[in-house]
Amino acid sequence: MKLDEHFARMEMNAWHHLPYEQKTWIPIDDMKIGWYACDGRNFNLGYWNGKVFEYERTKWNCKFDDIEYHWDTGAPCGTVRPIKYLGDSSK
Repeated sequence: MKLDEHFARMEMNAWHHLPYEQKTWIPIDDMKIGWYACDGRNFNLGYWNGKVFEYERTKWNCKFDDIEYHWDTGAPCGTVRPIKYLGDSSK
């Protein structure tokens, strides 16, 4: 399955327009390995590997692989709220 980053952005746009009390995310205990539409610090489409989210980051026109941690791991490292599971496929 080829995942579309545009689709992940559409999911996040809809999520961001919800009232604060309706914003929910998938708890870390319910996570499955695979792709997610996410509310991340630097991305909207990430791959959960069972420990962290992997994603491709663009900074100063350079692309590189990076990771961020699930929101439920707590401050200061937990920065990603997964919103919707998109399925599993090879990265």
